[in-house]
Amino acid sequence: MTDKAVVVYPNSGEQWDAGARCWRGAAGAGEVEAWLEAGATVVGGCCRIMPADIADVRARVGRERGP
Repeated sequence: MTDKAVVVYPNSGEQWDAGARCWRGAAGAGEVEAWLEAGATVVGGCCRIMPADIADVRARVGRERGP
């Protein structure tokens, strides 16, 4: 749809529970393979994405695109 870079910069996917004052839900980098298939050219991470999540993203991008 575009010749420009498509950047995916997700947060961890958790949701803040203000009543309990804590994060709820599963954390992780998300649907990396689906984003790449849809045309993403850059995949990163934002809020509450930890170094292990970035390592996971890198490994998954490598499997899809090669090292």
